[in-house]
Amino acid sequence: MLFRIIAVVAFAGAIVALPILSWLLGSKRDFTLRDILNIIVWIGVLDFGEMLLYIALVLSILVLAATGFWASLVTGHEMTGLVLMTHVSAGGAFAVILALFAVLQAERSRMDRLNGLSGIAMARRVSFWALLGTGLVVTLTTMLSMTPLFGTYWQQVLYEVHRYGAVAAVIAALGHLHFGRFERRLESD
Repeated sequence: MLFRIIAVVAFAGAIVALPILSWLLGSKRDFTLRDILNIIVWIGVLDFGEMLLYIALVLSILVLAATGFWASLVTGHEMTGLVLMTHVSAGGAFAVILALFAVLQAERSRMDRLNGLSGIAMARRVSFWALLGTGLVVTLTTMLSMTPLFGTYWQQVLYEVHRYGAVAAVIAALGHLHFGRFERRLESD
């Protein structure tokens, strides 16, 4: 029950806070309700390879979030059957896509070149590294729970870390997509 409350509050808070934070960090336009509801519609301004990578990342996160949070937040039961198989398959794809994403985007998101950057650009960089960190936590907790290294108690701990890490990863992904969209708009102005 506690996980349900925390996850719903975190997602709602992120959806409301991201446009407000963009405005506070220096977006030159006012935010509207459309900005709150339309976080991912900047893919058209990316080059083709980057666009495919973001589409793959977003699709894998959507499938993982739909299967994982549906079970936890809506039904209140554990994942089983086809939902579990879909979640595990999408998890493997997510791990590969996240590794590609890290390799292809890390240079652009370096934290040692912050002089002269807008607040939006810094927020995009921070959310990129937050996505990589939380994505690594989510991936490792799953992989470690499949080894014989941990007993029942520690597997339950890994499961809980996986769930809360997934909430943080989804919020980091939303932040990265949102701030990336605004950063592109600021670069084109």
